[in-house]
This record gives sequence, C-alpha cells and structure tokens, in this order.
Amino acid sequence: MDAALANRALDPILPRLLQRDPERLLDRMTLLLTEPRGAEMVPAMARLLRTIGVPVLNLLETRLYEARRQRVTAAIKLLAAADPERLLRGLARAMASWEWNLQDLAVSELSRPNNSASAVSTAFVFSAILADAHPMVVPMMIDQLGLAQETTAVPQLMEIAAGEHETLRDQYVRIKAIEALGRMRAYEAAELLRTLAESREGLTYAEPAGLRAAAEDALALIENRPSFKQAAAAFGAPAQSSSGYVIRAATFEFHLSHRFGRRSRRAGGTCPRKDDQPGRRLSGVPSETQCRRLDKARSPRRFPQDQFHRRGPQYRTGGQRRGIRPHAR
Repeated sequence: MDAALANRALDPILPRLLQRDPERLLDRMTLLLTEPRGAEMVPAMARLLRTIGVPVLNLLETRLYEARRQRVTAAIKLLAAADPERLLRGLARAMASWEWNLQDLAVSELSRPNNSASAVSTAFVFSAILADAHPMVVPMMIDQLGLAQETTAVPQLMEIAAGEHETLRDQYVRIKAIEALGRMRAYEAAELLRTLAESREGLTYAEPAGLRAAAEDALALIENRPSFKQAAAAFGAPAQSSSGYVIRAATFEFHLSHRFGRRSRRAGGTCPRKDDQPGRRLSGVPSETQCRRLDKARSPRRFPQDQFHRRGPQYRTGGQRRGIRPHAR
C-alpha cells in the first residue's frame, strides 16, 4: 500500500495485488485520510483507484449510504477525486439522509475548479436535489447553478427569489437566487427583479435593503447596464473620498477669498492675516465679521459644565462661581 502511494511511477503488479481485497484497501485509505498529511495523498489514492478499476469504485460508492460517518467522509473525498460522476449518482440518493456537514463536504468537493469537466452535470443534479439540501448548503449550490449557466433552473430560482418557495424563504437564499439569475442573464426574470427593487407598501419598501440592492445589480447585468462599481473599475474613476476632499478644499478656499477679500496661499495668493488680537479692529475685514469678532472677544471665558448646570456638579468653589454670569448662577 505504501509503495502504491509513493510519488513515483505505479508498478503494474501492485494494482493486481490490491484488487484481491478491496475492503481492506479502502479501510487503509480511510485511516490514512485522518492523518495530518492525508489531504496530500488524495491524488495518489485517486490514481490507484482509477487503475484498479470498477470493483473498488463500486464498493466505494456503496459506502456513501453507510451509517459510519468516517467511511462516508472518505468515500466522498475519494470519489470526488477519482470519479465525480459516481459521486453525483450517489448524491441524489443519499443527500436527504446526510447531515449538513456531509452535504457541505460533497457540494464543496464537486464545486472545485479541478472538476470543471463535470460542471454542467453537477449543476443539473444540484437543481434536482435543491429542495432536499440543508439551508446552510443551498447558497453554495445556487452559486454553482449560476456559474454553470444552468438555464433549466431559472423557474425554480425565480420562485426562490420571489419568496414563494415552500422551504427556501430565507433572505440570504433569496439574494443568492437573485445573483444567480443575474449571472445567467435571465431576461425572463427582469420584470420580477424590477418588482423586487421598486415595490412599496405605503411609504416604505416591501423588501429589505440588501435584497433590493441585489435585485438592482442583477437587473443591471441583465439589461447590460453596468452599475457604478463596475463603471468605476472599468474607467478608473477616483475614490469618492478623495474627490470629495478636493471639492471641499476648493469650497473652503472660495469662502476664505469671499470673506477676507483676498486669495489664500493654496489658491496661489498670500495667506489671510492671522487674528492674534481678537479685541482690536482689523483693516480690510467686512463689518459683519468685525462685529462677530469683537462680540466673541467680549464674552467671558466659562467652563463647559457651567451651561445652566446641565453638566458638572451642583456645588462649585468660589473661584468657579465668580467665573459664572449672574443670570446663570
């Protein structure tokens, strides 16, 4: 067994020797997968299983329906690497009896990029068993439907997106269905998406904000109308924070030049006079600004907690009370 899994050319005699006892061979592989380096040996195990052929693959497929979780986990990993079509056949029968973590393992193994050759058949099986899957596994299956362009699932996805499915009514699942419809460019779903994005009940929207945003993005993809994020990525538009900063800086310079009658240093002129003496009049300052400056200079300095006893203690020292206006004591 160790010689067959070694990183070298497979000896033709080894598969014939291991074929005599396939049950013991699979038990050994199941035990090796539990080790820390078990994931690194999966390609070598898949090569050995494909070389041995149908007898061991049939036995491995029967282990999908066993009650022992360790055997089922090993069978899912090995079949996904050696023969994904067999795993798809077994998935349709065993999906309803598995726990959600086994369902998640099978769906994630079948959705890997190295199984892209069977992506179309995988999406077709997923659309058939979508109602039997656990709600925590359904979003990944819906993503695979959209990526594989499985158009036969469009009516079912429209039912989920509208919230009319018997079991799949969660908001996150509905958002995933809307995203899949947008990826598939399903023109028959355009009217439904427009209704989800714009329908109201009085003054409020009928659907949550996240679902409406997903419907608007999917509708933009279907109508070939790029959204703001796609347009910004395509044309290299600057971030909104930097552009807002430029606008605010220009507005601030305009107000400075308008108030003090001269340009600031940022705009190319001299910097306005610094107000070092707020109690004296300055030349070249409008009368309204002059009055505001003088009034601010006459006001006494008070502590923040002295605003009509809203913040701070009720009893103060003599020095603090002398700094308070008479009408506020």
